[in-house]
Amino acid sequence: MNCRIEYTTEYSSIELVHDNLYFFNTQRTGRELDPAVKAKKSDNAGAMILRGKNDEFLGGLVWHWLEDGKQVFVDYMFVSDKLRGLGWGRKLFDEFEKHVKAAGAEEAGVATNTFQAPDFYLKIGYEIIKEVPNPQPLVPDNIHYYYRKKL
Repeated sequence: MNCRIEYTTEYSSIELVHDNLYFFNTQRTGRELDPAVKAKKSDNAGAMILRGKNDEFLGGLVWHWLEDGKQVFVDYMFVSDKLRGLGWGRKLFDEFEKHVKAAGAEEAGVATNTFQAPDFYLKIGYEIIKEVPNPQPLVPDNIHYYYRKKL
């Protein structure tokens, strides 16, 4: 599939990534959708958005800068079902890492759950720094993983 990745700081794009990931998470965990759950608004956030034909939203990655200006943390990452397993998650991370490294980042962090894609982050060079049990209705053995990577 022919796709492109674009950088943005627009809240509407950040919200799109958040909302798609939130919907994915509710499906996997059996939790109810809560319309009050919204994407964080931040002046120091950025996003890489994955788009297909006619600007179709196919995924994205959202991060924010930590106070020291040398670290970033990935808040949300989502790739649509039709692109999962085709390398687009890696491409999003490659673009994100190039962008933040050029802007002075030395380290990136991310967190995920058992029901998401914990092995993906290991494949792209992140190391697990912490594991916390985080039971969910349909995933009682869920673990919340924290990762980091030197850039």
